[in-house]
This record gives sequence, C-alpha cells and structure tokens, in this order.
Amino acid sequence: MSYLVNPYMVSPSIPTSGDITWEVATSNDATIDNNTSTVYFTAGSFSGYARSEQEFVMGDVVGEITWKPMTTGNGNFGGFGKTPFSPSTPAYNYMSFYIYCEGGNIYYYQPVADGSLPAVQISSGADAWDLTTVFKLSMATTGIVTMYKDGVLKATSNVSSGVLAGTYFAFATGKNSGGLGATTYDFDA
Repeated sequence: MSYLVNPYMVSPSIPTSGDITWEVATSNDATIDNNTSTVYFTAGSFSGYARSEQEFVMGDVVGEITWKPMTTGNGNFGGFGKTPFSPSTPAYNYMSFYIYCEGGNIYYYQPVADGSLPAVQISSGADAWDLTTVFKLSMATTGIVTMYKDGVLKATSNVSSGVLAGTYFAFATGKNSGGLGATTYDFDA
C-alpha cells in the first residue's frame, strides 16, 4: 500500500478510505464543510475550486472517489487532479478526469492522448440525475479510469498509462454555483 502525505496535512498518518477532507488553504471561492465532506461554490466563471488532502500514486493503488451533486441546475464538477497543484480559471482546465453534470445532461472527460490538459469529452448525453445521484470515478493501477452514475458504468478512459504516471487527488469546481456533497475516497480499493 502506498500513499503520500500532503504538506498541508496536520497528521502524517492517513487512512486509505473515508470521507474526503478538502484543503482550506489551497481552495478558492469555496465554502468547505469537512464535517460533511462538502464543498460549495458561489462565485461565477469557474473560479472556485478545492482539492482533497488525500492523494494516491497511479500504479500503486486503485483510487476511487464518490460524490453527490450539491445543486440540480448549475454545473457540478468532480474528478481527479494531478500534482503539481497549480489551478487557474477556469478551474476545470486543471482536472485530469472528471464528471460534469448540469441541467439534464452528464459529461465525462479525460486528458488528451499525450496526457495534456484541458481534458477532452469522451462521452455525454441527456441523463436524469438529482441530489441523491452518486457519481464515482475509479482509477485502476493501469491508469484506466471508469466513471459511474448510481453504480452503472457510463464511460471508460482510453489514455495510455505511460502519460498518466503521477500523484492524483480529488478535485472539485462549480459553474456559478454548485459543488460536491458526501464526498468519499478509497485509495486502496
């Protein structure tokens, strides 16, 4: 089992699963409640973002995150970011793999073939969701990411594992408002 200690963490001992702890020090325009593992954004133009304190190394463990959307109308973005952490606006350009839900649509993204960002859409479509919907991203030790809605596989990445090597964390942003609720991780699934 392998995991990294983030320099912003208070404790050097990290459990491999549980509720996400969002970093307050590196967040922007985010309302964070680590008692309920939620992050909410009220600023527009995707300027709000937050990353998890928990990290995993691709290839060492299977990394999974689950989350529920915080709003039904505006964009809720949840996924994996990759170190080094240097987001800019729009914050979703920093996400490697993510699910974006807005209105009656859901979009699934991955990095381009050479591993660079911003990510490209690999699947999308009209698909009902609400505040009880559970989204999940799972990165296998090979780097393949599978994306789920309520336990049903919706998209699978196809980027070569050679360009994906690195350290990942949960990353969230929102459009105008939005966010992630009840966010969990399992970095040894």
